[in-house]
Amino acid sequence: MQIAQSKLWIKKGRQERRPITFIIGKPERDPLPGGDYRCLVTIRGLDRKRYVFGVDGLQSLMLAMFYVNTEVNLLCRQGYRFYMSKSGRNELDIRLAWQADSKTLERLGRLKRSS
Repeated sequence: MQIAQSKLWIKKGRQERRPITFIIGKPERDPLPGGDYRCLVTIRGLDRKRYVFGVDGLQSLMLAMFYVNTEVNLLCRQGYRFYMSKSGRNELDIRLAWQADSKTLERLGRLKRSS
């Protein structure tokens, strides 16, 4: 079962726009013995599908969103542009919408390690 989905259009250089859909599944228990929780992340249009794991449902969901953010930023660095529709003129700077402040993430990482 999915809990979040975003369909956009991407384009690189002179290529035609193509659809890309980010889908985050509902957190579920990892079926492996001793497993924690996981969320399935699917990126249609790039044929990517992977589980993102966390110690509980909330952490697996947060890490799944962080994974999508990372993939979006990688695509932007590779020269892809994002659009809300196939024919719309306005480019969407999706990095601004999903970008986390790296200094805050670093600080949170230090807090986690020190506790």
